[in-house]
Amino acid sequence: MSLRNHLASPIVKIRLAAVFAASAVLVALTPDAAACDCAPIEGMEPSATSKKVPTNTKVWLSRFGCGTPELRKMDGTLVPGSLTKIEGTRVFHPDAPLEMGTTYQVFDCTEEPVTTFLVNEGEDNEPPPRPAVSPLEAESGSGDFSSCGSYEYVPLLAEQTDLILTLDIAGRASLDPAAVSGEVEDVFFPSNQLLVGNAVCAGNWDFEADGEATDVRLGAFDYAGNFSGWSEPETIAGGDCSCEAAGADSAPGYGIFALGALGIVALRRRRS
Repeated sequence: MSLRNHLASPIVKIRLAAVFAASAVLVALTPDAAACDCAPIEGMEPSATSKKVPTNTKVWLSRFGCGTPELRKMDGTLVPGSLTKIEGTRVFHPDAPLEMGTTYQVFDCTEEPVTTFLVNEGEDNEPPPRPAVSPLEAESGSGDFSSCGSYEYVPLLAEQTDLILTLDIAGRASLDPAAVSGEVEDVFFPSNQLLVGNAVCAGNWDFEADGEATDVRLGAFDYAGNFSGWSEPETIAGGDCSCEAAGADSAPGYGIFALGALGIVALRRRRS
């Protein structure tokens, strides 16, 4: 039987269809470097869901989009103020207290509001309580079929309602609470997961390179910029992740070549 006729036979067609279907699955699972391009996680407080927003609130913006943030009333009136920065978080300080019962919006260069909030509390000058750090069990894995590679981190539990938490690892933070500025290892908004380590699309500590155990502290800012002080240091340790990073170093399309070879072998055996 000629190869053309052999390929045209129903049995061979079914076998070839199975080979290409399996190849398509492996294409979907083959690590792709672009798959690890993570969109920035934006945090903006206060927001529409904030429970208590005082008249002396600051505006907290994590990984803000484009341009310089502008705070406006709903009628478009611009609120003057200044900016400071904590790590990658911008903090807008209005020059004067905001108006009780008034709704405000924050704009970026797109002229579209990025967050909206209602001022519903009087002036707040009381610092929040110091956070209690509660480490959970370390999580780790190889990141199979992910170009992001391996991950290893320790989740933390702490009160996050209407609070912005700052993280200090190994005593490296240089924070000026009075100015609401400085350098810390990480800043967490109420919507963020608290963690220490290297997670997919987020990381602040490499247990393999920086150390398997370290001391961490949390500090809390309320919306008005009152600082709790640092919590007592808590020693945390990573898990037992001896996995190799999967993904970027993997040979793309390897499964396709293997299945293609199997298909050719099957055809040759059929011909013989």
